[in-house]
Amino acid sequence: MKPILRISSALIGILAVIMVLRQLFGSEKRTITVKVMGEEKSVTIVPGELRRNDQVAFYWLPPDEGTGLARVVAFPGERVKITTGAVYVGGEAYRQAKFPVGRGVNMAEIVIPNGRLFLMGETRGPDSLKYGPVPKMRVAGKVIEGD
Repeated sequence: MKPILRISSALIGILAVIMVLRQLFGSEKRTITVKVMGEEKSVTIVPGELRRNDQVAFYWLPPDEGTGLARVVAFPGERVKITTGAVYVGGEAYRQAKFPVGRGVNMAEIVIPNGRLFLMGETRGPDSLKYGPVPKMRVAGKVIEGD
């Protein structure tokens, strides 16, 4: 195959992937259904830059469990630990939201790997305490409103 044909084939492939990703994830706000404590709830999400304590909708691990809600606690490279129910990020107490972590809960310090986030739910549903750091690609978007 000639170099020009290889380049144009590669560009067509890249454009096709971009179009599929835009269809899947969109570029505007959208409404999805999530499970919170076993009950379905509709929330509106948007794509975009995430900040600590943002509430996000994410696809649970394993994927057949559906979609849940959690808050962003830590980003790649940050250290997280839980000592007698208190959450620490980078050695500092995390006080931005209350999580239902029992006093007897402990988690050894971990460093969040590249491409992952440490998410914690405000209810005792599946989150990083159960599954570990969640891949960023499993985050559907930032929640901006819910019912």
